[in-house]
Amino acid sequence: MNRVQAVLSLGLFLAPCLPASSPVQGGSGMVPSLGEAMPLESREGAIVLSRPIALAPGRILAAGTIFRSAFRTPTPKEIQRANQGRNSSELEKTYSGRRTGISALEGDTRTEMERALEFKAAEPAWSDPLQLAAFFHTLPADDYFIAIQSSPEAKPEVLQFKFPDDILLAQADAGVEVRAVRPDSAAGRSGLQAGMLIDTVGGTPTGGSLAAYLQALPRARSAGQESGGHLQLTVRDSPEATPRPIAIRLPRSLSNTDDFFSDILAEPKP
Repeated sequence: MNRVQAVLSLGLFLAPCLPASSPVQGGSGMVPSLGEAMPLESREGAIVLSRPIALAPGRILAAGTIFRSAFRTPTPKEIQRANQGRNSSELEKTYSGRRTGISALEGDTRTEMERALEFKAAEPAWSDPLQLAAFFHTLPADDYFIAIQSSPEAKPEVLQFKFPDDILLAQADAGVEVRAVRPDSAAGRSGLQAGMLIDTVGGTPTGGSLAAYLQALPRARSAGQESGGHLQLTVRDSPEATPRPIAIRLPRSLSNTDDFFSDILAEPKP
């Protein structure tokens, strides 16, 4: 067992990460956990990515990106502190039961949440990768935000992980590397596993480039929807292995009439 695995299994460094009132819930939902899979290292007192990763279908975080901290959704009191003038009881009513993401928020409510997130992001940065790894290991990615910087001088940016098809992908020397997969996702059920290298997506060669993979992904998904409902990949289990196909089931688009009626016909009879 290496140092990272030992720290994660013992739960060390977890207490500084979570508010005292927050119970530890589940795991990261990925295999291996994000605490083990995220390529983090310490550099000049900061936590940085050691290699590029796909944060979302259209976003790559470059190697050297600084991970300042991670934190749960701001509480009403924290939102009040960042938005002077609103009392905590009003905020409790506004934000009680809200989903973590802010995409559904509008107007003043969204502005208040964004201010609170910026306030949290400006707090002192963490310096130990194992502290961040413990946070990633313990909580589902939807339950927290991360604060990053492209450089020490840059303004912190707050975001959430939205991994393409529930796959954590990284740029490795050997090519596009699968670092972790959500096991209950379509990708997990397809047999895709950490350590695999992706050579083609929808028939388009990646050339070993994560950027090329993400660029080809939308067209590959569209083609897959039109020809059986699968995202077609060619993968290798190791750099020396023979390439083989993997098909990831895509969610049906009910905007298509044929899909709508086939879904109805596929429903189990009582």
